[in-house]
Amino acid sequence: MMTARFLGAVLLHAAAAAPLYAAIDREVCVATQTDDGPGPPFCVDFVRQDLHAAAERFCDATNACTGHEAGALASAARRELITRGDAAERLLRRRFLDLVKEAPDPWTYVADPIAVRRTRIRRHQARVLYTGSFPEPEQGCPHDKQRALRACALSRAYENIDVPAKINETRVWMLDTAKVHVGPRAWALLGDVFTEDEHYAHAIACFLRALEQGLASRDAGRAALLDMNLGTVLGCWGELSFAARLLGRAHARSLELAEVNASYDYAALALAARVNAAVLVPPVVPPSEELGTLRDLLRSDLRALSTQDLRALSARGIGGDEIDYDEAIIRRVGRTLFNLAHQCGDDDKDIMFLLASTLTRAAPSLIEAVPELGRQHHDRVRLGFASAHLCDHSIGKMLADPIIFLARDPRLEVYALHVAFGPTADEDHVRVYLKELLGERSYALSRDVREARKEVILFALDVLVFPDLGMEVPSYLLAFSRLARVQCAWWGHPVSTGLPSIDYWLGLDTERDGAFQEYSEQLVRFSHVNTAPFHPQQGVPPNRTEIIDVERDPGGALYMVLGRLFKVHAVFDDILLDLLARDPTGVVVLVGEPQEPLTMKTYERIQRRAAERSMKADRVAFVDYWNYMGALASARVVLDTHPYGGCLTALDALSNGVPLVVLPGPAERGRHAASIYEQMGVLDFVASNRSEYVDIAVRLGTDDAHHAAAVARIRSSYMDAHRAGAVAEEWAGAFLRMAKGAI
Repeated sequence: MMTARFLGAVLLHAAAAAPLYAAIDREVCVATQTDDGPGPPFCVDFVRQDLHAAAERFCDATNACTGHEAGALASAARRELITRGDAAERLLRRRFLDLVKEAPDPWTYVADPIAVRRTRIRRHQARVLYTGSFPEPEQGCPHDKQRALRACALSRAYENIDVPAKINETRVWMLDTAKVHVGPRAWALLGDVFTEDEHYAHAIACFLRALEQGLASRDAGRAALLDMNLGTVLGCWGELSFAARLLGRAHARSLELAEVNASYDYAALALAARVNAAVLVPPVVPPSEELGTLRDLLRSDLRALSTQDLRALSARGIGGDEIDYDEAIIRRVGRTLFNLAHQCGDDDKDIMFLLASTLTRAAPSLIEAVPELGRQHHDRVRLGFASAHLCDHSIGKMLADPIIFLARDPRLEVYALHVAFGPTADEDHVRVYLKELLGERSYALSRDVREARKEVILFALDVLVFPDLGMEVPSYLLAFSRLARVQCAWWGHPVSTGLPSIDYWLGLDTERDGAFQEYSEQLVRFSHVNTAPFHPQQGVPPNRTEIIDVERDPGGALYMVLGRLFKVHAVFDDILLDLLARDPTGVVVLVGEPQEPLTMKTYERIQRRAAERSMKADRVAFVDYWNYMGALASARVVLDTHPYGGCLTALDALSNGVPLVVLPGPAERGRHAASIYEQMGVLDFVASNRSEYVDIAVRLGTDDAHHAAAVARIRSSYMDAHRAGAVAEEWAGAFLRMAKGAI
């Protein structure tokens, strides 16, 4: 473990007022000239305003130009967007090299050796790719294909490089790129592969390499698409300002190409750039004031877009097949509002409705008319589950047992519809099991949304459940259409969909009073929370010095936060700091993200809040994801996050007999762990307020007898948490009534 080196309190206080995210500035201004001298500047925000329409309004409202000059003004604004995008690209290169530099960052000083080593490897590989060479792949990759995909960034990417037979070397990393030319299109393609595998540092390196080799001058259309993809990746990293500038350049380049080529494809790209820029949501929740500003921007952007005829504005003067245009738009929309749920806002339903309205106006075929779905006359009710995550994923783990019980119900015919997203997972053990259980009713849908829509309709389902709408794009777009007589959303991604096509929200009895107002769907409350039947993993506790270095370790309890960092809300920082203040020998341990900038921002936010409270954050540590179970085996207490709580992570803790402290959030997304405890009949560790939460945690951390009794009680009650049979019975009754129109 490295020795910690911390900034002084004065520097931390000075930085405390700075926002966690750089300001998003999308507006460009063009100087105008009148007969009397300089005229008013024409300023336009490409997300909220169509450039040409804005120029026409400007000319009507001023004497700086006439109506027929609006086109020239819009063209000048496009050129300014490209210029600003070029400047952003130059700054991004410096920023990227800083993010992947060899020197450690503040968070790596408080990280475990596995995280430090893996960070060093990832950064080295990204730097090598950036210079135009291929790094040697990692040694000792896991045998399991899916684990290898996440752990070893170069595994699948190198399989996509076709080395010409005339070159006497098949090992990509042995190629001398000074002699073997790798062109910009090849680097762009490699960046796409890394993006799909979520190895974003490698993707950015390849994209920047392609741009440096002059992709824009060789293939302007491919460069515009690269800007879109690069902007999406940067958004996932929290580089929102850079993302907006590059999406602006993508928009401008695409508009020019659409005009020159009379192409719906480029018009769709221009439209999608506006939408993708609007839905840039911070991946790590910032402090409340900054979060409010970003949510206001999101809300106003979507409100502006939802009232415009986006498709006509982007395709001005272009004719052709409207359906082809729609499909091009659908292919280019690259983001959902995934992180909106983690912000725990009060108006999520309204924001999701605005997004649905925007996309519907952009691509009306999303809700195209489908064959009349009248009452089916099957012997059994046909029930489908459609998700990209019916696999070794939290969704698949949580649904596997209920699906097994439902499939045994003679009244039901169950289907598992695997939405195509990311690399294929045919060897995944959950998918293999579902195939064995359901046979041909476990079906992989087409990657094309229109084809997938047709495939679902052919199953003639009575009830279709989308377990996790909003986690990824394909299933979200699929759900716009009426594909079954009854369509439901489950809390696998706990935010209302805003889609008129979704009839019911499958919630829990623990929803607060009046919760129905938070959903665009009809809320159906169920008594039992379904769980994944985890068994103790027997993780091997690492040496304590591998979690926190000796110089910073006061030797007390390890309080572990298992939740992903995008679920660690800014308001939870104060709870962690309260706990450290109460237990001067305790250490808080968090699990780092595969995307290092998210870990960096989380640690920066905690440090800033500590400085504002005249405290140090020197007893906060991070462990690598691959050290997750080992660190859990060392934990004295696990802390459920608040106000967005955990579910699978709660089961990880409880199945291993580690006491879990819970403060239920105001919405269901923060109440799953409490629901699990309720099924166990154990409520001693569920707090009613922040102070009580800290009291419970500190007592478990410092009172040996109390801790031993808690462990014994959890171990004896844990199996009561699992009610898959009861869940399936309750669900089956509801689905049968829905199919009969009785709910």
